[in-house]
Amino acid sequence: FRGQLALQNIVSCMEAAIELPFDEGLRKERQLFVECMQSDAAAAMRHLFFAERSAAKVKALDRSICAREIHTVGIIGGGTMGGGIAMNFANAGIPVILIEVDDCGVNRALKIVERNYGITVSKGKLSEEQKDHCLSLISGTTKYEELGDVDLVIEAVYENLDLKKKIFG
Repeated sequence: FRGQLALQNIVSCMEAAIELPFDEGLRKERQLFVECMQSDAAAAMRHLFFAERSAAKVKALDRSICAREIHTVGIIGGGTMGGGIAMNFANAGIPVILIEVDDCGVNRALKIVERNYGITVSKGKLSEEQKDHCLSLISGTTKYEELGDVDLVIEAVYENLDLKKKIFG
């Protein structure tokens, strides 16, 4: 792995164990260990280790709060990202409503999702029946009111701050 010393240093330690006298081999192993321990890669891996554990803990969250069950999802924006998110929820058996600006956008989004499922079927990762089931879980609309009863809404429109502010407004 680029930037990581450990793998090569392990090999160097094994060579030292074979080629050098015992005391010199130990000194070489210690020197290579310290080099690894003080490397940028080691610091990054330690950071990642603790970050992964702390990401699962929200400090201000009351421990008595339970996770909300998600039964339906609304996704605002049916482009590449929105369609992909919709497919992930449908794959998990959760119905999705895609919101687009107009009927043309809704039809385009649903066609892209259908094409992507078709590709998955052609690769043998999904059966035709599974594809049909997933597609039955994804619908589209232009009406924000249809998101009134969903459990989760995800904004996935293109990167335009004014548009995002309007949506959240």
